[in-house]
Amino acid sequence: MAFLLRALSVYRDRFNNHHVAIRLAEAVLEAEQDNEEAVRYLLEIYRKRQMHDKLSELEERLQREQQGPYR
Repeated sequence: MAFLLRALSVYRDRFNNHHVAIRLAEAVLEAEQDNEEAVRYLLEIYRKRQMHDKLSELEERLQREQQGPYR
């Protein structure tokens, strides 16, 4: 996980390659669903790039997770 997060940081900040950074952040969330760094980045970049479908999916996922299994 540390490797993916480091790669995400490098592609996002150093190379300014958001296409690859998005894929890395999505991979992080697949492995670790509550990773704050990946969630924050994806929410921000989906909004900036007007990726409405992806943004809606992520927001719905976060809402389901906050509600828990018994609600």
